[in-house]
Amino acid sequence: MCIRDRTGTEVESAAGCAAACCQMGSKCITWQYRRDKGCLLGGDVRVGQEKDGPGNWCEDSAPAVWHGQALDIGRDSACGDGWEPNSLSGQCFGLGDRQRISPDTAVACRDACCAQPECLTWQFREDKGCFYAPTSRAHKNACEAPEFSPYRGQRKVVSTRKYQPPARSPQKYAGWDKPS
Repeated sequence: MCIRDRTGTEVESAAGCAAACCQMGSKCITWQYRRDKGCLLGGDVRVGQEKDGPGNWCEDSAPAVWHGQALDIGRDSACGDGWEPNSLSGQCFGLGDRQRISPDTAVACRDACCAQPECLTWQFREDKGCFYAPTSRAHKNACEAPEFSPYRGQRKVVSTRKYQPPARSPQKYAGWDKPS
């Protein structure tokens, strides 16, 4: 969810949400709908890897399960046989840039975090890669509760935006670009 404003009326479908946004003209640039959250209307947002535009941002891929674990309690166990890679299945924020690890797996991500004594949280997802907090920037409290139903939504074109780089440009990694 990247839009915080509700419509104030009961909209019961994605089509109804889109129509509500269109009726608002330039006061609504972006809409999102999910049955459990209802219709969300808002201003301009960046999507995916776009860098120009407002501070508000939307993920360009559907929600999916993450693997991850907080290491602040029981670190020795979590970094060994007692790891629980499904304990943080919702996305955590504040973990920094994607980390270059080899192999690019959940186990290697956990091991890379465990190799740094100050690392408190790691997460891995097949299509997103490895992320971990080398400082106390992130903690399990910064992780979303798991909800894996995707939103439906759209964004109107804003003439002053360049939309660069494109929303689905290659993922940037910490300090390097992934080879093609």
